[in-house]
Amino acid sequence: MKPLLKSAAFVLLATALFCISCKKERDTAATKNQPPVADAGSDNSYYWPTQRIDLDGTASHDPDGSISTFRWYKLSGMDYLPDKIEDPFSAKTYIFNLNPGIHQFALSVTDNKGATARDVITITVIDTLTKRGKEYSFQDLIWKVDKEGFAVTLIEIDSLDLFYSSLSKIDVSVSLGNTGPWQTVPEYNQSLPKGALYYGVGGGSLVVVQTTSTPADNLAGTKASVRVRFL
Repeated sequence: MKPLLKSAAFVLLATALFCISCKKERDTAATKNQPPVADAGSDNSYYWPTQRIDLDGTASHDPDGSISTFRWYKLSGMDYLPDKIEDPFSAKTYIFNLNPGIHQFALSVTDNKGATARDVITITVIDTLTKRGKEYSFQDLIWKVDKEGFAVTLIEIDSLDLFYSSLSKIDVSVSLGNTGPWQTVPEYNQSLPKGALYYGVGGGSLVVVQTTSTPADNLAGTKASVRVRFL
């Protein structure tokens, strides 16, 4: 073969090999695994004591495949009692015994091709006992007669930022007609005399009730003020 033809053949062969190599690189790039997206949910706050707090990583996804494994684990936070993740290898699980403070939990996910990703959620647990010494006053509450004939007035706890738990101790006073003297109201017990006022907490409300239906009509429609102080 003449030198000129040999040179031309070499150039053609080199060009062909270069094109094949470029195609392989493009094919490899096109099929490269994309990492999954971990989603541990939104940061949130809870009041202590709380029995359980949910962890939800079901919004995690993989753009070009599927997620094979989930793993929850704790990064930081104070422990007085050991908290426990019920099922750390489930997309959706919950925590027991989370104490007051700021806690961080991580969710690690792995896709079907081995790529991983992580997301972190911050959970703040508020100690209700820090309300000690604080006082809340609610005016212009209306006495109503319930279906059993009891005079009732109530405070919606959630909407008025008043939190009560079994570990909180409170002092409740009532001023009838918004102008009368303050009188201390005890928590309900069976030994209270007829006509006495008492308070109870449940269903998202603090309720002040009169123990007998007889004088209910005297209170119905009138106003009252309620004062709550954390001890």
